[in-house]
Amino acid sequence: MFFTSQAYSLNLINQSTIDQKFFQIVSIYSKQYPFKWDFFVKKVICNKQITFFKDTTGIIQVASINYKKLSFVFEIFRLLLKGEIASKIIYKKEFMIIHFNQNFHMEYLTNYAFLISLNLYNYLLSIKEEDTKVYYGAILSYKQKKHLIAIVIVKNNHIYLFNNEGLNYDLASELTFVYLYDFLNSHIESIDNLCKFHLSYSCENYLDQLKKLMVDPLTS
Repeated sequence: MFFTSQAYSLNLINQSTIDQKFFQIVSIYSKQYPFKWDFFVKKVICNKQITFFKDTTGIIQVASINYKKLSFVFEIFRLLLKGEIASKIIYKKEFMIIHFNQNFHMEYLTNYAFLISLNLYNYLLSIKEEDTKVYYGAILSYKQKKHLIAIVIVKNNHIYLFNNEGLNYDLASELTFVYLYDFLNSHIESIDNLCKFHLSYSCENYLDQLKKLMVDPLTS
């Protein structure tokens, strides 16, 4: 248990060493090849018409992927196989079947919010403040419902929950829900009553956004 009250509970996802390897591999690759990684995430992994996940297995219809960009997919999975995040890859005609390490939390790969916010998480880790804690991955439970939270920041007893889905913004006074968005859903920018955070591959504007977001903002 992480945080709890009569209204909700917030539980951290305990990162395994395999999870941490995944973060390292993805962080390096996405910085070096942002457009390849963007294609992999948005056109393949998060495309339910191409990719299907069940438990620790993923099935990808490689025949549905543009052959000019298919090499990106193979390249990334080879890295995951080398890093032991994937334990076995099988090719069967038009399909690729990936078996993942049993110690890997599949949410980190199958949830869009986690994939697009990893560079923000790395940026937050680079900001060292004694009164601030940063977590990657949590489960918020309330009203018998559960929601995955990509990033949690705890600062001065206030909790900031970063995700890309709409939640109940009156749940508790100590909670602030922050909507993550990127260029694909840039219309969010014009919604005034929504606390939001714009993600990009460049972290240059992250500090300014954090200052506007927090009452007692993070500093560099």
